[in-house]
Amino acid sequence: MTNREFDALVAEMVMGWKWATCVKVSCLFPPELYQSTVLDHPALWKEGKTGKPDYEAIQIQYGGYIIPVPDYSTDIAKAWEVVEKIKDQWPDFGITWTGNKWSVSWGMDGHGWQWVEDESITKAICLAALEMGNP
Repeated sequence: MTNREFDALVAEMVMGWKWATCVKVSCLFPPELYQSTVLDHPALWKEGKTGKPDYEAIQIQYGGYIIPVPDYSTDIAKAWEVVEKIKDQWPDFGITWTGNKWSVSWGMDGHGWQWVEDESITKAICLAALEMGNP
């Protein structure tokens, strides 16, 4: 899976972005634009991913602006947006440097803890968010 495919997965599964298709191309929309762009224009857009997504340049064009899927897996500022999203669902989680990898752990006392590790802190955050489930 490429970084762009992974970022698209995080956008969809964690951050609430939704797929829509125009002609034969599928795009991801942030939640704040989905209603006004997709649902309000059903003759142009169809809900869901029925077209071929271009993960290398996945983005939407809205009112002359290009909105790319954020680089969650490589940009720490964007990965921290993921942390902000998941902290409400999992207030007990931690990010630790283990000496050779980053570890992100989450859980509840009495119910067990889970964790993921990766050499990249941004990737570890995203992997953990995907493992935690949808907020």
